[in-house]
Amino acid sequence: MNKTLLEKVRCMLSNAGFDRKFFTEVVTYAKRLVNRLSSSAIGGKTSLEVWFEKPATDYDSLRIFYSTAYYHVNESKLDPRAKKALFMDFNAGVKGYYLWCLEAKKIIINRGVTFDESAMLNKSIVALFATEAEYMAIIEAIKEAI
Repeated sequence: MNKTLLEKVRCMLSNAGFDRKFFTEVVTYAKRLVNRLSSSAIGGKTSLEVWFEKPATDYDSLRIFYSTAYYHVNESKLDPRAKKALFMDFNAGVKGYYLWCLEAKKIIINRGVTFDESAMLNKSIVALFATEAEYMAIIEAIKEAI
């Protein structure tokens, strides 16, 4: 189990571009993922089903690690109503998401969050190509073909 977690953590850290200071947050989220995955060693059940004798129901809380999130703020009438952050984790006991605030450089907990996971997927697709210009040329060719 430790090797499984370590492999997931290493992959998540490298994909997100984080250094080791986020190790605990990444291990916690990787642990949540592993506990919600079925295993053939326990009859196709998840670890949560075996431990608590009831199926996991919080799959809608799972998000792409390090995806862009916008959290609601109420600072003043003329300031923006949302600030940009990065998704780090969630906690079943807390009604909110753990986010890395880019401006303050700290973790905040907020439940008024909107996720933009499509931006994360687009970054992954662009990473497959040598340059963003090459990616855009392929997208234009696809649009013309349609």
